[in-house]
Amino acid sequence: MTGFARAEGRDGTVDWIWEAKSVNGRGLDLRCRIATGLEALEPELRKAVTARFKRGNITINLRLLRQIGTPQVRVNRELLDDLIVLAGEYRGAEGIERPGLDGLLALRGVIEPVEMIEEDGDCAARDKAISASMAELLDELSLARAAEGASLSKIVVAQLAAMENLRRRAGESAALRPEAA
Repeated sequence: MTGFARAEGRDGTVDWIWEAKSVNGRGLDLRCRIATGLEALEPELRKAVTARFKRGNITINLRLLRQIGTPQVRVNRELLDDLIVLAGEYRGAEGIERPGLDGLLALRGVIEPVEMIEEDGDCAARDKAISASMAELLDELSLARAAEGASLSKIVVAQLAAMENLRRRAGESAALRPEAA
């Protein structure tokens, strides 16, 4: 059956979005696109999908969006001090303007971003939350497929009833015709 499902989640630094699409198919064909760094979730995902679904072409995507707060930076004071000394050496040179602090700070390497290092406990908690939202995604996909199946069932039953009615009417009208000599 066809269906679509979406599940989202968030922790302190990351938002994640699961999306699943399913179309009819004879066997079960699963395609996964998992965000970089979370490839270890794929075997768990494949196991969960094969436990729930027997047929269909299913595509599942997991995207991560890192929340960007105020970036942390540090000033490379050693480099800045060297640049100030160098600028002082050329103070009296003709045609050279003395650089301001803003100009020195704008040079590459003077201001460096500080990388945030995640604790292992934070990663484990987030991975657990992402796995839980994966289960929600598969529940939603299962419900969407069941709803589509129920809708199709009503249509097929109505068409079969209409065909039976036409067959019955055709049989009745044939009975009224005189036999050919």
